[in-house]
Amino acid sequence: MTPKETLVAILKTNNVPVDLIVNTDEVKPNTYITYQFYDTYGKDFADDVRTSTAFLIQVNIFTKGSFTALATKIIADLEAAGFGVTTENEMYEPDTKLFHKVIRLYYSIEN
Repeated sequence: MTPKETLVAILKTNNVPVDLIVNTDEVKPNTYITYQFYDTYGKDFADDVRTSTAFLIQVNIFTKGSFTALATKIIADLEAAGFGVTTENEMYEPDTKLFHKVIRLYYSIEN
């Protein structure tokens, strides 16, 4: 599986909508997840040929309630699959009245 397929498969085990970059549902669910790959770069090279690729990923949890249990499960599942958490941020979106958990991740593959 590709890194994107692996990520999405893990996120979808949580029984909440998962979308690339933005949720486009007309009626927003109470809880949903978005993700994006915001950087991809050559990590290792041999004889000027890329031998591994690194991916920087952001996962966003939006919810009307607490995101703690969901975030804890997602982080554990992603780390078990080889993703590394680099940063976590918590915020509140006053325009949508949703709590927002940002999880930034690192993942690399051999080419």
